[in-house]
Amino acid sequence: MFSEQIQKQTAGYAERFLSHKFLQEICQAKLPIKKFAFYIQQDDIFLNDMDYARRILASRQSEHANKLSKLIASIYRHELRFRRDLITKQLELKKEVESAPTTLAYSSYLIRLAYQGTFEEALAALIPCPRLYSMIGERHTKCPANKHPLYGKWLAIYSSKEMKEWTRQMLDILDKVAEKNSLKGAMVKSYITACRYEIKFFDMAYNMEGWEAPNSARVHKYSL
Repeated sequence: MFSEQIQKQTAGYAERFLSHKFLQEICQAKLPIKKFAFYIQQDDIFLNDMDYARRILASRQSEHANKLSKLIASIYRHELRFRRDLITKQLELKKEVESAPTTLAYSSYLIRLAYQGTFEEALAALIPCPRLYSMIGERHTKCPANKHPLYGKWLAIYSSKEMKEWTRQMLDILDKVAEKNSLKGAMVKSYITACRYEIKFFDMAYNMEGWEAPNSARVHKYSL
């Protein structure tokens, strides 16, 4: 099956994601709250953009596109509902923030594929996010942070039976679309790119990535 083949091919990326210091410090209940709050705000932006990409794909009106759209919509509602009730209110996150460079780049990549790429490419790029987060739920169900007032609630989102089932159904669509498809190479490429962005997203959150302020000393003056 294509989903099994691509999982083996990207095992290194998955391990880098699952062993990332951002996630490890969450599981040890040692991550500074300010970094977690930064992550939640950026991930809210990303999830909204991912939902936008999903709606673009749904407009193609194929059986697979419609089913994929419903699955992503279910995951989107599941994440936001629990996060707003259990996490965002507790963090008192009210201020709107701008997209960090990595958030903008990842979101733009998914939206561009949804608009301009093939359905196969866009589908493959949307799979790593739920698949990797479902792996978080599988691997870290018994970590020390499960009793943490914030991190335990966040981890519980991804260890739910619903999340596991939705991810399984998305992989089933991936396999059906990839079967006897000449675009497998393009699908592998977009899948790997999304895996890389998932790792970069944790980098961004851990370092609280921002935009560099203009430095007048570096501004070149040109005369016409």
